[in-house]
Amino acid sequence: MRVSEWSDLKVVLAVARAKTLRASAQSLHVDQSTVSRRLAALEEALGVRLFERLEGAITPTQAGEIVIEAAEQIETQILSIQERVGNQDAATAGTVRVTTVTTIANHVLVPAMPMLRSQHPALCLELIFDNSNLSITRREADLAVRFPRPSKDDEMLCKRIGEIEYSAFHVAGTNVEELPWLTYEDSHTDVPQARWIASNNRATNPIPLLVNDGEAILYAVRNGLGKSLLPTFMQSRFKELQIVPNYRTVLTREVWLIVHPRIRQLARVQAVMSWITSALSLVSRTKRSVAEKP
Repeated sequence: MRVSEWSDLKVVLAVARAKTLRASAQSLHVDQSTVSRRLAALEEALGVRLFERLEGAITPTQAGEIVIEAAEQIETQILSIQERVGNQDAATAGTVRVTTVTTIANHVLVPAMPMLRSQHPALCLELIFDNSNLSITRREADLAVRFPRPSKDDEMLCKRIGEIEYSAFHVAGTNVEELPWLTYEDSHTDVPQARWIASNNRATNPIPLLVNDGEAILYAVRNGLGKSLLPTFMQSRFKELQIVPNYRTVLTREVWLIVHPRIRQLARVQAVMSWITSALSLVSRTKRSVAEKP
């Protein structure tokens, strides 16, 4: 059994992360048939199947998991060598994948992109708007920016980088007393905003809209459909929004930055981590950062 070259393992990593041959081919800048052929050749060389193909999705076998883990370690070593022997400009070139919720993506990170571009013009940010937790361990993303406090049971490095305050908003010119509360649907009742609204909504009028994303709440409020909790900094972004009297800063949510320890020291990852922290400081009530796993 043998792996002939690093490019074989790059194919394995691409398939593991993209989960389809088509997407992995795009990430490698080759055609789908090339990925399929090289993967089949590697499986034949190793004498085992690395992936199962079920209903269009590709998932690793037990043997595949072993190869993926080894490939990730080799990838990190190669990247470390490249950065140690290269200059700083080259070190901060390349792509960094960041996953976060839509509210932070649209209203914190995207507006701060000019700052990242000016500091590191050779960097490419791959921003994944996703409310579910992509696997940092499996490198589906390099960094994650999340509201919930991460579990201490995993091996990730987690740092609190700020806090975002929430206030109750409505559109200027509307009768706030007659506006219904807009909130989250049943699968998101554990969201702090949803819990607060549930405990404070004593109106008899039925709630006209239930959503699963904070961005939908924002646009519903801006269109006068009701009142709801939004990040307090939205008041400066949308002039039509007003804070409901006596409902300023009704709750505060911590924001956490999550990274795999194996890639934390890569220059481009460090650059994006620093930029994310700076971007968040512009809109958050930032306290002293607390490293959960230094």
